[in-house]
Amino acid sequence: MIFQLIIVQVITFVGLVLVLRKILITSSFKETSRLQQLNEENAQKARELATKIADADTEYRSKMAKADDEIRELKARAKKEVEQLKETMVAVGKAEGARIVAQAMNTKEEIRAEIEDQMKDKGVDLSCRIFRKVLSSEEQGLVFDGLLESVMKELEGLDSGQLKNIGPGVTASGMIEVRSSHSMEARQKQRLEKILSGKFGRDLQVKEVIDRDVIAGIVIEIGSFVIDGSLLDRFKKAAAALD
Repeated sequence: MIFQLIIVQVITFVGLVLVLRKILITSSFKETSRLQQLNEENAQKARELATKIADADTEYRSKMAKADDEIRELKARAKKEVEQLKETMVAVGKAEGARIVAQAMNTKEEIRAEIEDQMKDKGVDLSCRIFRKVLSSEEQGLVFDGLLESVMKELEGLDSGQLKNIGPGVTASGMIEVRSSHSMEARQKQRLEKILSGKFGRDLQVKEVIDRDVIAGIVIEIGSFVIDGSLLDRFKKAAAALD
């Protein structure tokens, strides 16, 4: 009886072991399948991730290459613009320098011309003062006579048409005013009136105005027509001829 009980227990134990083993095997198989599935899914995700990483790396490299090209292009463009700006600034600087130099030269020439004019004026003034200082009143009178004679000869050599074209309005009063450094003698005045009357074709009288600034000689102004037979005019012409 005990032996049978033992046999039953052994069989029961063996059965339990077999059942548990089956359960464990089935469970292990399912778990293994699940793990394999998970492993395959992970492997697939890893492959997809690797693909995405590769695509991202390719895109990154492409963008970096494009960015490098753009940077090189921008650098080249900036360098070219800087060079153009430099050339422009140099050109502007040269032009401005040339303008300043030209302006300085013009100013220098203007100052030189102004100084020369002042020197000529001073030279003329000095000549006039020397003339008055060196020559006596009688000697100055002789110079006046000589200059007056030159003016009369110049008038005699003029074409009458040159004076008549001045217009009758200028001589309508029958009087012509002249500026002289000294008073003319009666014969000199009469001769001058005769010459002028002949040139204008009508009787004219000469009105003398004593002007010491004439220095010596006479100045006749008839409208726009002028005969300057003064020593002052000769001094001025001599100073201008010294250029």
